[in-house]
Amino acid sequence: MDALPDRGPEHLVLDGGSPVRPLYSVSVVRLRFARCVRPLRSARELSDSTRGALPFLRARRGDRTPRRAVVVEERTLPRSLRRQAAALLTVEWGGAWARRGYAGDFPPEFRVLALSGDDTVVGHVAAFVIPTFPSRPLRGIGDLVVAAESRGRGIAGLICEKIVTESRARGTETILVDTLAARGIFTRLGFSDVVGFAYFYEEDGSCRRQPHWLQWHEGPDPPRLELLAHGDF
Repeated sequence: MDALPDRGPEHLVLDGGSPVRPLYSVSVVRLRFARCVRPLRSARELSDSTRGALPFLRARRGDRTPRRAVVVEERTLPRSLRRQAAALLTVEWGGAWARRGYAGDFPPEFRVLALSGDDTVVGHVAAFVIPTFPSRPLRGIGDLVVAAESRGRGIAGLICEKIVTESRARGTETILVDTLAARGIFTRLGFSDVVGFAYFYEEDGSCRRQPHWLQWHEGPDPPRLELLAHGDF
């Protein structure tokens, strides 16, 4: 692919702006996620073997108190946990999440789930691998939700910290998140505002960006990156 031409800001628009000339032609794939067909383990088996579990506390039947946060690979997400995550996301974001716990053609790479004492999902956040041009290791974080009855207990902060730590451990260079509600959480985790069109995607012949993007980046500032897939992260 040819190098990105050096064009001025008059060729760039925010979401909701009027279409303008693209910098160059490239097909954008929406970050919408494919069905996982390998539910392998029960929630109890998962809780015994998943990396990063918090110390176990004795559970009472029907106990919905948050007990641990676990990292779960999408390909091994148990069916029971997928159903619960989908139910949480559907209540918060709508029916597009009801079937598979994500809304589109492409699945998350992994999720972080907050589980109560009786293995009920009370918090959820997901990480997505985002292809870029030029190619750099970048992940997006999205689908953050906490059950209404479990809010105010620090669950969102716990699972966000865990997903950022896990993403960094997997060698990511840049993490993007699009949020207002959790801005304070991610700012405390070292995120900052994206300036201008440091990251963008092409849609309807225009270069676009999310207005509330926050970034975490390790090392020198990257070149301006085009996201070849994008979604609500």
